[in-house]
Amino acid sequence: MLFKNIVVPFDNSESARNALKRAVEFAVADKDVQVQVISIMAIDTQTYMSYLSPFGGEAAYVDPEQIQEMGEKSIKGKKEELEDHVAELIAPARDQVKVELIPGVTPADEIVAFTQDVQADSIIMGSRGLGAVRGMLGSVSYAVIRNAEVPVLIVK
Repeated sequence: MLFKNIVVPFDNSESARNALKRAVEFAVADKDVQVQVISIMAIDTQTYMSYLSPFGGEAAYVDPEQIQEMGEKSIKGKKEELEDHVAELIAPARDQVKVELIPGVTPADEIVAFTQDVQADSIIMGSRGLGAVRGMLGSVSYAVIRNAEVPVLIVK
C-alpha cells in the first residue's frame, strides 16, 4: 500500500461515512496501514459563559479549574459519541484505527495541522458540498485540498 498513515475527518455525514469505509478497506488490505479518525469539536465559549452567568450579567469570579473541568467533561462526552458513530464502520480494522476529538475553531485548519502533527501521508474525506459556491466540493474539503501537503482523496 502506498499510504500507511491515513487521516479521516469525520462529521457523521454520509460522505464522511463513505470516506471512513474506504480508509478501513485500505487498512483491511494491508495490516501496516493506520487510520486516524478525527472530528473537530467547535469551541463554544458562549455555552461556558451562559453557564457561569445564567442571568446575563457578568460573572464575579470565574474558577479556571471549573472551566477546565467543564471542557474536559464536554470533550469526553463528544468523544464517546464519536466512538459510537464509528464503531461499526471501523470494526473490520479496529486495531489499526485511532479515534480523536480535536477542539478547534476552523475545521480545515485543524485537519491540516493534525495531519502534519501525526506525519500522515494522506487524507481521505467526504465532501458534503452543501453550497453552490464551491461547486461539487464543500468549503472544508476545498480548503483542505488547497492547504494540505499530502494527497487528499474526496469521497462522495
